[in-house]
Amino acid sequence: MKYDSDFVFVSEVTKITVDTGLLADTISGYVTLGYRLGDFMPYINYARTESTDDDDRKSINANPLVNAAIQAYSDRQRNAYSLGLKYNLNSFVAIKADVTYLDDFGDTTGGLNGNLAQKLSGGTLEENDTVYSIALNAIF
Repeated sequence: MKYDSDFVFVSEVTKITVDTGLLADTISGYVTLGYRLGDFMPYINYARTESTDDDDRKSINANPLVNAAIQAYSDRQRNAYSLGLKYNLNSFVAIKADVTYLDDFGDTTGGLNGNLAQKLSGGTLEENDTVYSIALNAIF
């Protein structure tokens, strides 16, 4: 493949506002920087997501257990730091592998299912996590 530039820079910020308190208003964004070396592209990424209306869900339902579950599920914040490598098999298919370190959950679950169960049961929340992934991307 031939590209006009070997450097790749991609960034996005999204703000979501929802009228109901059941779903979280969020602000999220990421920045990715990569460098193409033939069909390979190593990259780094930083991402942040945070719910911005956590107080809105404190008394949605008369049942305090239901409120706690809604809040534990919806309130979230986290940082994600990724290192990865993309390999282009051809013009339409690529394989990506990366390692992502997650932290700064504050007093939220960070969006992790294991932390959701811990928060609802009064257990100790994980303060960080590492995710390893391999993906096959195709354009058709």
